[in-house]
Formats: sequence, C-alpha cells, structure tokens
Amino acid sequence: MKTLLYALFICSVILLQHGCFFKGKEPKPVEKLYFEPPDRLIDDYTSLIDGGRVDWAWSEIGFSFSNYGSITVNPVVVLAPGPDQNMASDIYKGLTLWFEEAQIQLIDQGELLLEVAIVEIDLEKTFFEKVNVFDESTDHFLLQIELIITDRKRDYPICKIRHGAVAPDKNVLLHRVMVGLISYFEFHS
Repeated sequence: MKTLLYALFICSVILLQHGCFFKGKEPKPVEKLYFEPPDRLIDDYTSLIDGGRVDWAWSEIGFSFSNYGSITVNPVVVLAPGPDQNMASDIYKGLTLWFEEAQIQLIDQGELLLEVAIVEIDLEKTFFEKVNVFDESTDHFLLQIELIITDRKRDYPICKIRHGAVAPDKNVLLHRVMVGLISYFEFHS
C-alpha cells in the first residue's frame, strides 16, 4: 500500500512539474472576439435600395454616362474564397465591350473610374447534387458582385451597385449578372 501511495505521489509531482515547466511553450490558438464580415468593395450600404434591374443600387441624382466622355475600367477583383479567375475576366470583357458599343471612350485616366469585385461565388456542386440528375428544382451556382463608379474630378462615388444571380449553369449565371448590369447601364446612358 505504501508503494502505491509513493507511486501516486511521484506521478502527481511529475504532472505538476510538467505543467509548471512547460507552461507557455505551446502557443495558444487566437480566438476572435467578434464577427468579421467578409471582404467587400462597398463600405456603406445605407444608401442602396432595390434597383429593379439590379439587386441593390444607388446613383447620384442626374447620373448619366452621357455626361462623361471617358471611363477607366479596372480589372475585376476577386474577394471571395475559392475564386474562378475565368469568371472575373469574363465580367471584365463584358463590361468593356458594353462601353465600347455605347461609344464611351476607354482610357487609363478616364473621367469615370469603374471598380468591380466578386464578393461571393459558389461554383461547386455537392456529391448528391451531381448524382441526382433529376433534381431541377434548385439553382446550384451563385455569383454576387459589387461595383462602384467614381467621378475622378471630384473623387466622389456617383454609383454603387450590388448585384448577383443564381443559376443551374455557370454560363447562365454569368449571363444573368451581365444582363442586369447592362440594363441598369442602358437606363443611365
């Protein structure tokens, strides 16, 4: 019995020493004390309203592309995890093509600056969505973009848009997003 008590005493001393001597050697994981929102291009959503043609929009009163002769279109930034770079380049190509057709000059130091970011993108299907070919009731792909048009002379944003779509196919998804943006642009041209 004494041997058992000595063994327990020695084990407890070793465990206490282990806790004292090795304390602080292992880094503790850093826990966030707050919710961190996802990255986005538009800082303030308070002025955005249902845009009809797009999900959410705000533009300065009297804004029209016809008031400006040139625009700079920055490459589309991808802020969402798991990006698809092809989607970003396709959006960029679609926007520049529309401005060329609308006869708005595309230059490096235009009167307007257009910035676009992909803030949410989901182009993956789960295993069950891939297997169940008869499930046509839901759209599986998601794309959300944000867009800011800035008047460079005043260094002031004159248009903010958040727009997105869901679709069963990647090409249909891109088409739905671009149709909404272009119809909004045509309304303001």
